Amino acid sequence: MSWTQPGQGYFTELNEALSTISFPFPKWRMKLVFKRTSGKDGGVQKYEFIHKDYANALYMTIDEPKKVIDMNLEYSDEDLEQWTDDMMPKGADTEDPKNQDKYWNKPFESQLKAAVKRQYPKFKLSIGG
Repeated sequence: MSWTQPGQGYFTELNEALSTISFPFPKWRMKLVFKRTSGKDGGVQKYEFIHKDYANALYMTIDEPKKVIDMNLEYSDEDLEQWTDDMMPKGADTEDPKNQDKYWNKPFESQLKAAVKRQYPKFKLSIGG
């Protein structure tokens, strides 16, 4: 057994931590946590959303050379639909576009824009699907 084995575990954990991005969403009392799935620092990187209930709801791409963050919502995925429904007040019509805009679209976009501006001030944010 080598004396370097414990340190190797530390570096593995450090690399995983460095490949993870977290955006706080204080109004929803949660964080959006993403883990890098491809790409390297300084280039284009793809991140998957880590959440026990809504994991397939969105993913993110960071293009460092262009300074662009693309947040992609998976509109055809049940996780996104469930997350949207969970953000609505009880008894609200979840199919009503006004409710979707009031309880999901506007709060999601405003919190995401604030988090990106705070953590990546030189980057442009694009939200799509």
